[in-house]
Amino acid sequence: MSLSSLRGTPEPDLLEDMKALEECLQVAEKPRKGFWTLFVVLAWIATRDEKFVAATQLYVTRNHADRGSLFSFAAWLCLGRAAEAREGGIGFEAAEDQLREALEAGRLDGGVARSLMTNKSAPVSRDNWVNWDANYENFGIVLIPGLYDFRWPSEAVQAEFSNVADKNDRTEKTDAEVTRQSGRGRRAGVGGYAADDAQLLVEMHALIKDRQASSPWDAARQVAAKAKGSENNRQRRLAQAYNREYDHAS
Repeated sequence: MSLSSLRGTPEPDLLEDMKALEECLQVAEKPRKGFWTLFVVLAWIATRDEKFVAATQLYVTRNHADRGSLFSFAAWLCLGRAAEAREGGIGFEAAEDQLREALEAGRLDGGVARSLMTNKSAPVSRDNWVNWDANYENFGIVLIPGLYDFRWPSEAVQAEFSNVADKNDRTEKTDAEVTRQSGRGRRAGVGGYAADDAQLLVEMHALIKDRQASSPWDAARQVAAKAKGSENNRQRRLAQAYNREYDHAS
């Protein structure tokens, strides 16, 4: 189960969280280096924006979003939506898919976590990540039972998910995405490559239902060669479109 599968859980009131994050964005500048926690890693993958990552670090500290073995569900929703609303950003669902793919493929090394039994820090193996099983408990999220305080070297994270200077290599927001984020109610997925992507979304859905793909990101990877547009953007665009199109699908 991934964090994105937690859509059916009760949603907390995010007004105070959004206000707290906005206050952090006003004062944040550069992120602290060293080891990054889960929320900070996802913030980087989703935005590649140092100011947003710095704000996430401040927000997590001020609001105790990383609660030992539990990650705040409200913080995940708040940060994920704020990340997606930034220029070139994606939500935490798509960022989580990219993180899991890198971990399970062994491309992102150096992750550590603490054992609930011994309270000692130790490397987290590739096998641990393959068994990642996010569970919702009391408005918190448990990633791997028995482990907490997950951290990755910031240099390794930034090397694997490099900062793209050329904005043309990042996902462009379509008119539909801007409309959706501004709350005007127009149906997402209209415009851009939506018409060309429609059949590919059906293929992705079939791959996921038949368990030939483990996530929207994995399914997008399998069909990306058929898509139009920049080769660097296809997989990300398809994964985002799938999450919007099948948000309430069974």
